Amino acid sequence: MYKLDLNKKGNQINSVDDWYKAAPPQNPSLHWKDGRSAKELAKYMISGNGYIPAEIENILVQLGCNPNIIFYGEPEAVTSLEGRGGGRHHDLLLVQENEVVVGVEAKSDEDFGEVVHKELFGNNDYNELLDSVSDNKLKRVNGLYNDIYWFDFYKNLDLRYQLLTATGGILKEAQKANTSKAILLVLTLKKKGCYSEKKVEANLQDLKNYVASLGTPSKDGHYNLPGYPDIDFYVKHIEIDV
Repeated sequence: MYKLDLNKKGNQINSVDDWYKAAPPQNPSLHWKDGRSAKELAKYMISGNGYIPAEIENILVQLGCNPNIIFYGEPEAVTSLEGRGGGRHHDLLLVQENEVVVGVEAKSDEDFGEVVHKELFGNNDYNELLDSVSDNKLKRVNGLYNDIYWFDFYKNLDLRYQLLTATGGILKEAQKANTSKAILLVLTLKKKGCYSEKKVEANLQDLKNYVASLGTPSKDGHYNLPGYPDIDFYVKHIEIDV
């Protein structure tokens, strides 16, 4: 079993209350509720009693991660991205030094944010608004696309922007921790009566579209993306009834 130390800025997290005090979501009145992903993620991770929960452990075992090195977990971790503005907010960042970084994206049935086209241009036509988009926003989006695809953002504009920033943030953290593996882990946490199956299915389709955009994976399922060729990048999804 993989040991887990949950901590936020020196504050040890041993309970759901500890989690909320140390790392509340950006909009607590909306997101910190039973059945919503922020609170359900806290309950799920705390349920491991100092260890990685079994469903995540299974993935780590499959990828050959060292069971003798502790994981450090930080809720609401922020990774700086290219350009000015806020960084990538990870619902939870799990770091096993020199081994693997796992960026957890937790969902009940919340979506992955806007598609890239709408993030940049709203509901307006791309050709009409290219000149009006800030250089800073273009710099950030182009940086993500070049790291992931090795081209500017003029293709794949219907992908969910949140999945791109998640990937960029996880890879930066993996490079910082000197790991050879990085995982984008989408956790769908389903509490009876608190989610829409239709929305869950839409999320999974968005995730499938994103994975398809990455091309053909290796035999064990990883990708070596252009900006981080020495890091094996995986996308995993777990659905859990809570």
